[in-house]
Amino acid sequence: MPRYLSRSFSWIGLILLVSFLIRLPGVPYGLPYHLIGDEEASVYGALQMIHLHTLLPVLHPGAFTVLYEPPFLATIYAIVFLPVLAVTYIVWGAPGIPAFTAMLTLDPSVLWYTGRTLGILFSLGSIYVLYRLGWSLFRNKTVGLFAALFLATSYLSTTIASATRQWTPGTFTSILALWLVWRAFHEGTNHRGRWLIASGLALGCSFGFSYLPFYVPCIAGIITYFSWKKDDLANTARTLLINGLTAGIPFILCVALFLGIDPYPFNTQVTHHVVSSAVKTPLNFVLYYLHSLWNFETPILLGAFLGFAFMLYKKRYKLLGLFGLFFGTVVIPMYIFLPNIDRYLVALLPMFSLMAAFGIYSAIENMPPAHQKMARLTFIYILIVYSCIVFIRYDFLLLQNDTRIEAKQWIESELPSGSTVILNSDSDRLRLSGTSASIAEQDRISSSSLRASDRVLLSDDHYAPHPFRLFTLHNATAADQTLLVHEALAHATSSTPVYLIEDAWATTTIDVMLPNRHLIKEFIGSSAIPNIHGLFIGGDTSDYVHGHLLWFLYTLPMLGPDVMIYEIGTSTPAHGES
Repeated sequence: MPRYLSRSFSWIGLILLVSFLIRLPGVPYGLPYHLIGDEEASVYGALQMIHLHTLLPVLHPGAFTVLYEPPFLATIYAIVFLPVLAVTYIVWGAPGIPAFTAMLTLDPSVLWYTGRTLGILFSLGSIYVLYRLGWSLFRNKTVGLFAALFLATSYLSTTIASATRQWTPGTFTSILALWLVWRAFHEGTNHRGRWLIASGLALGCSFGFSYLPFYVPCIAGIITYFSWKKDDLANTARTLLINGLTAGIPFILCVALFLGIDPYPFNTQVTHHVVSSAVKTPLNFVLYYLHSLWNFETPILLGAFLGFAFMLYKKRYKLLGLFGLFFGTVVIPMYIFLPNIDRYLVALLPMFSLMAAFGIYSAIENMPPAHQKMARLTFIYILIVYSCIVFIRYDFLLLQNDTRIEAKQWIESELPSGSTVILNSDSDRLRLSGTSASIAEQDRISSSSLRASDRVLLSDDHYAPHPFRLFTLHNATAADQTLLVHEALAHATSSTPVYLIEDAWATTTIDVMLPNRHLIKEFIGSSAIPNIHGLFIGGDTSDYVHGHLLWFLYTLPMLGPDVMIYEIGTSTPAHGES
């Protein structure tokens, strides 16, 4: 291998290693709890595929309502989960399929370990492909390395990689498709068809992960530009038709395949994600995302502005056209279909990173030659120092127990087993075990509110290490919630008090039903920052968060929602109050 290639691979290897290390603490964070509700879709969809022995959800539409995301990630999970579950079954002592299913339902951590690790690998793939794309696009390996370094140290890219979500694999396959189509026109004509087919397949796979067509216009623009024959329209039309079909047919076949495998998520995504124009305007749309980039991706934003300035200064109009086409066409689906949420920037960060890398490289290149080496080292040093300030604190928070786990440990150590507990939490973000008898009472009052773990304990609660007389409000109707609270308080006495466990994300308000309560313990997490309604990981933050990333990280005492534990008096709520 030539020496310069060896050096470049050493640098990209180091960047990938650093990227892996800063993403790794996100894998075990919060387990056995998931981060956000969307994490469940592909994981539970994969389990349903395994259970029904099929990779075709379209054959069992009623059984796959849990899979409201595109089906490709669930398909990959299903294939990967099979050997993982086989090994887990042996490690757990081969307890038998019914017992193994029950144990896995109560603690599915092995699934999250696997899914989140795959997410990190997809993220590393994006970084490496971006390095190759930057090298090819700018014909300069230093620009490719700078782009990889920007993406490797991106906060949003790091957090989203630690979640079992479609964004990371979707971004990887999109960037891969862009790199392959660029290679098709810069690696000679002998293998152009192969590169175009590969690009179409990669772009089709990105559709199987995520329905957002961010990179389609950019790739179509590249094919059109390089197929253009000056002063020869007939030859241009023929070449464009051949190249377009070579890449387009594999893409269309993949789209048809994934829609045929499971059309339900596509219908759901399009129907539920159209945002009324009354909700936002073009101005607040642009300002929101510029503000988000400043808050979360300060180095990339500053570098991207610098890159845009140098493209103008150096008259790199072809590059301006490429990036202008990308960002100009991206804003249309984002504005029409998506609410203003920070995580939607994840798919755009590779292109911002390329612009930032070009900006930094151009600024250094315009310095006197004697100062260029020092300038490169200074840039790397500043980015590393900033990244250390961010990720040392971020990973420190990840490696601590979050508020939910701290609260659960306190509850199980301080409240006697069998105590009556009302749990008011958002879905499975806080989970306690109930006795079989109390779950049977909940089943009688509100059968539809039982979770899978409740149904395991309904028949046998010996799997529960510390069961309570538990009543869970989240999935119950308003009328059923009142009945559940009434049932919980029915047998309360001064010697057997009732406890309310409530987190700050709970969507059910029960203040009217339980006015006679006093706080005995609280665990403070996200309320340290006003208006944060989600976990500060996985790209799930509020539309109304204001302030810089560093302020967020160094203000939060721990990750997770506030969890409050109350002791309740014995007065019973009136029926019908909610």
